[in-house]
Amino acid sequence: MELTPLQRSIIAKIAKAEFRTTSQMISLLLAEGIRFYFCDDDARFGKIEEDKWVKELEQEAALAAGHLCFDED
Repeated sequence: MELTPLQRSIIAKIAKAEFRTTSQMISLLLAEGIRFYFCDDDARFGKIEEDKWVKELEQEAALAAGHLCFDED
């Protein structure tokens, strides 16, 4: 998957403003997007493991920030 130049630029600007790496910012944005998009609806053609994927993305973002993870349960 490739991001467009505009998408890369915006992610980089957001990451810089938040003092985060672009990788960490992408993980956080994906986690929030998945949480928001599937909060009231299921995918029509497959299973979305929302909780599992959000947790994995949040853990990856935390590791990128130098922490173990957000939630150890």
